[in-house]
Amino acid sequence: MLAVSDARTDARVKDNPIIEEMGLIAYLGAPILGPSGEPLGSLCALDRVPREWSEKQQRAMTDLADCVSDHIALRKLQCN
Repeated sequence: MLAVSDARTDARVKDNPIIEEMGLIAYLGAPILGPSGEPLGSLCALDRVPREWSEKQQRAMTDLADCVSDHIALRKLQCN
């Protein structure tokens, strides 16, 4: 989980050019994992204003990302 309230001041992402190019300020992302646990991407929410992400929002994002990961794993099983 990566929760960023204000990307313009967050040391982890403030130098990423996409922040200014797209006007992104707040970011909440949870990893989507493949069947073997390998990272495939992330499910994320973005905002153009600063935002404090609540624990409830973070749990919901993690739950949704887990559902996507599970769906990918099930599809792989069906295709084998």
